[in-house]
Amino acid sequence: MVVEFKDTKVTGDLMVPLKGGPVTGSLIGQLASLSAWSDLVGRQVSGTAAFALNLSMEGESQNVELTLDGNDLAVGLEVGKTAEFDTINVSAQVTDLLGTPKGRIELVAQDVKLFDALLSKLSFNWDLGSLNRGAIMAASTGDLHGPFKLDLTGEYSRDGQGMEFVLSDLDALVMGQIIEIAKPAHFKLGPDRMEIATLVLTVGDGRVSARGRVTGDDIEGTLDVINFPLAVTEIAIPGADVTGTLSGHARISGSRMSPSGQFTMEIEAMRPMSPMVRDVPPIAGRVKGEWRDGRLQLAGELSGFAEKNVSLEADLPLRIEPNSLAMKLPLDEPIDGKLSWGGELGPIWDLLTTNEDRFTGRGDLALDLGGTLDALRVSGHFDLTRGQYQNIITGTTFSNVEMRLEGDRDRLVLRKLVADDGRDGRLQGNGTLELDLAKHFPMNVQVEFKKTILVARDDLTARASGKMLFKGSLRKALLSGKVVTVDVELNLGNNLAPGIVELDIQEINLPDGPLKENQSVAGGGQGPGFVDLDLQISVPGRAFVRGMGLDSEWKGDLKVTGAADAPIVAGVLEPVRGDFSIMGKTFELKRGSVRFAGTTDMDPILNLAAEYKATGLTAIIALTGSASQPKIELTSRPPMPQSEVAARVLFGTDAKDLTPAQSIQIASSMATLSGVGGAGGILDATRRTLGIDVLKFDEAENDPSETTVSIGKYVTDGVYIEVERGTKEDSRTSATLEVEVLPNVRVEGGTTQRGGNKVGVKWKWDY
Repeated sequence: MVVEFKDTKVTGDLMVPLKGGPVTGSLIGQLASLSAWSDLVGRQVSGTAAFALNLSMEGESQNVELTLDGNDLAVGLEVGKTAEFDTINVSAQVTDLLGTPKGRIELVAQDVKLFDALLSKLSFNWDLGSLNRGAIMAASTGDLHGPFKLDLTGEYSRDGQGMEFVLSDLDALVMGQIIEIAKPAHFKLGPDRMEIATLVLTVGDGRVSARGRVTGDDIEGTLDVINFPLAVTEIAIPGADVTGTLSGHARISGSRMSPSGQFTMEIEAMRPMSPMVRDVPPIAGRVKGEWRDGRLQLAGELSGFAEKNVSLEADLPLRIEPNSLAMKLPLDEPIDGKLSWGGELGPIWDLLTTNEDRFTGRGDLALDLGGTLDALRVSGHFDLTRGQYQNIITGTTFSNVEMRLEGDRDRLVLRKLVADDGRDGRLQGNGTLELDLAKHFPMNVQVEFKKTILVARDDLTARASGKMLFKGSLRKALLSGKVVTVDVELNLGNNLAPGIVELDIQEINLPDGPLKENQSVAGGGQGPGFVDLDLQISVPGRAFVRGMGLDSEWKGDLKVTGAADAPIVAGVLEPVRGDFSIMGKTFELKRGSVRFAGTTDMDPILNLAAEYKATGLTAIIALTGSASQPKIELTSRPPMPQSEVAARVLFGTDAKDLTPAQSIQIASSMATLSGVGGAGGILDATRRTLGIDVLKFDEAENDPSETTVSIGKYVTDGVYIEVERGTKEDSRTSATLEVEVLPNVRVEGGTTQRGGNKVGVKWKWDY
């Protein structure tokens, strides 16, 4: 038979007894595109697959052999997440399928991407002894926030009372911690019974033990944790990024309809992992909870980083769903809570936020919560004085930050926000945040700044004035406004047309897997994806671009739209004035533009031209192409070869009249212009190859037609030797020894090309 449907072709032959009994025959299938089956399976799938099924009989027993091979498989999970398999191979051999089945099922997958895990290999084996008994083995290696390994074995059995699974061995490596099972753990599941009989795990130097049962209407369970390493929590809470230990005890008992429980939890020596915030003191914490009659009462504190501990008290509704045993927080029942703290903000900020910025200052917090979860009521305040904010990526710094946030019934009100940039710049703001969970906490925040330094990096400084409005919610928001630059200075560095070596990079240990195209590493300018942008940026002038021989002033208008994590920039910047120095000459910037095309790659298109009037021609340097791959070209009016243009610009003469030394300088300048040999050109490449500090060609002092070569090297600190010789066969060699005897004072001695001696003292003062 041949069946074709949805990019799938199945061929083979089957013999099916009409009176019943085993089926014999074989089928071979080719699935050219699994995406055609997405609607049928109820989720997005893609890739290709092939299978072979062989059915045979042994007496009256039905035997089955199956092989399944998949390539480039992807299965949609939750929104925005997929499970990806480079290859997956399944084989199964089962005898007496319809009677007392026995056999083995094996699965091996290669290069698996599942949430945060990148697994080089994943295997699963199921030894089927009978319908009522079997063994399971699983193994995996790869990367999960660091090297990952898992080996697991277990057995299951089934009888009239239910099923029992015994986890007999567990050996894993997760986040640098070895996880092992201390003794076999038993899990039982029956019609009216669930039980965990003493599960004991060692996690690094810590230990976790649990047991519990649900029988009919009764619930009982305990959990004990000793020195559990907090580093492992990164798996369950991406971005937690902390070290320290957790210890605690929890107990639950009672009935499904009215359970009760108690717990204590203690944290010791908790610190952020990042080396950027190693100065955060170790944090300790303790929380106690009592659950009774559908209410959970909490009391806790954090200490170790401020004069006044963080103190928390809360009374919350907490219910358990009798059938599923799922916990839930009723939204319409009253809550009560208090949160207080006072001291230095820095350690708390470093613990709770990313490493891109620092925020310090004196904080005072006193908040009272009431109402219900779907209609919160808040009173109290948060005050910050003597604050200082610094972003380590942009260099943005705000000093003398003062802020007051007040609770006003169903909203938080930003009554005061003022700061300065340490110079003449000022910033102020106000706003509100509504405590409406159903609407995802609507907010409206306005900020105004005047002559404020917004960027202060080595390569870029920018001072601007403007107003910005952040309006929306924690699900979707818009950042809009107009910014007018006061002065901007961009330093391109001193390298012109450097040779760039592209490296193949493999990103690992990233929370969302490898970076996507146009996505930057954390700290590289990303913003939250739920924020859209609508910003007008006006550059009226005083925007200076310097470096790579360019000294220029610019003006223009830009519009920034799109999402904050993928901004789209459109607009044009044009030169007001400027010049371009290259080959020792200054070219005047005549015309051009830097155009942002309205894409997310932030790679503007250059179209610039600078001119220099030389003997008998006008030389033109044209800079075109993208900023990431610029093209520099030397042309002229009237048109001439580049070497001729360079000869007239550098030396005011025709190329045919150049001396050997001048020809070498022309070649080096042209190499620098084109980027050959890196920014330093041919001479620098030769100097580095020879391992010397100085290499130069010049004209002989008494004979311009002769070329001299000078080689120099610092043999030790403060001692320099230079040798010079002409290129003619009868040329003589001169040598110079220079020794620094005092700061700014050097003694020089040596021989001349005429056979004489020389000695002298040099004094130099840089001021």
